[in-house]
Amino acid sequence: MHVVLQGHTVIPPLTGIGHYTRELGRALPATETVERLDVLSGWRCYTSIADAEVALAPAARARRLPGKALLGLAWRHLRSITAAMALPPGTDVFHSPDYELPRVSIPGVVTVHDLSHRFFPEHHPAARVRHLERVLPASLERADAIITVSDTVRNELISEMGIRPERVHAIANGARAAFRADCSPETAAQTYGLSPGRYVLSVGALEPRKNLARLLEAYLALPRPLQSAYPLILAGPDGWADRRLRAAVKRACDTGIVRRLGYVPDEKLPSLYSGAAAFVYPSVYEGFGLPVLEAMACGTPVITSATGALAEVTEAAALGVDVYDTLAIRDALEWVLTDRDVSARLRRAGPRQASGFTWSATAEATSEVYTQVLGGNRG
Repeated sequence: MHVVLQGHTVIPPLTGIGHYTRELGRALPATETVERLDVLSGWRCYTSIADAEVALAPAARARRLPGKALLGLAWRHLRSITAAMALPPGTDVFHSPDYELPRVSIPGVVTVHDLSHRFFPEHHPAARVRHLERVLPASLERADAIITVSDTVRNELISEMGIRPERVHAIANGARAAFRADCSPETAAQTYGLSPGRYVLSVGALEPRKNLARLLEAYLALPRPLQSAYPLILAGPDGWADRRLRAAVKRACDTGIVRRLGYVPDEKLPSLYSGAAAFVYPSVYEGFGLPVLEAMACGTPVITSATGALAEVTEAAALGVDVYDTLAIRDALEWVLTDRDVSARLRRAGPRQASGFTWSATAEATSEVYTQVLGGNRG
């Protein structure tokens, strides 16, 4: 079958949805049923996800321009208008991996990654919330099939938005082969001046939903010798952060025991994970939590939420905590950093758990959804 994947999210630096789009675009052509995959961005179609990445790389500059929010709204409006006109002849299925499914005359599939804009609107820019509240219900209505990245989000769509269960397919994300337990920590150590096995790591965009303020409070409550032995390393690009969060991060970095690396290139991440004594991801809400999966795959002890999609992904391979409880986060950190048995158990359990999540499996399950909608099974 001939599939067109909407590819605007592969503009660097990649977000979680950008990684999903890229890895799905890489893996789909290897499935038995997808004979041709084109990647659509704006009014142009590319014959591979790699070609789309190269062509869209210059657009990264637009993310740094003043008024980028207005540019984003204009770009989204343009996508919705041009999608139907830009589809190559003979396209069988159109897949939007980013919430918004344009009107097309062929079977359409949409991926919904989370419903954080409904549950935590205060953790998003107001314009983003208004946009999703406007476009998501219409996209869900016109979609022939809906994909979510976890059972958690599937259940939320059913219970919160009244979607019939047979229309929603939960298909988990994967971890790239580069994330593995035998990855050397030396690359990150040399690049960022870190001592392997002697730092605590958190990876994610600087935005309120990631709960960095509580993480900083928990870390700074650790005994001083542990802080000195295990500095906290924050990796990830600027996101949508209010002034209080930025100020909290700056104050923590001014102590000298917290460092912010900013955006870390994909090729450096496996080494960065592998060198960490612990990985902490206390996000208040995720639809999946790709950094947690990547850290587990690298054999890094993980501390994350005991509920929702993060608990679904990690199961017993991580320490689950109440992410609203600063003391619980602090205690989990101290436990992992001081108890070798706990650390060793998590290092063994992580790769085993992560081995069940591959992008090839994601692509195979996604291609099965395409086959269903092409056969007229809308649910």
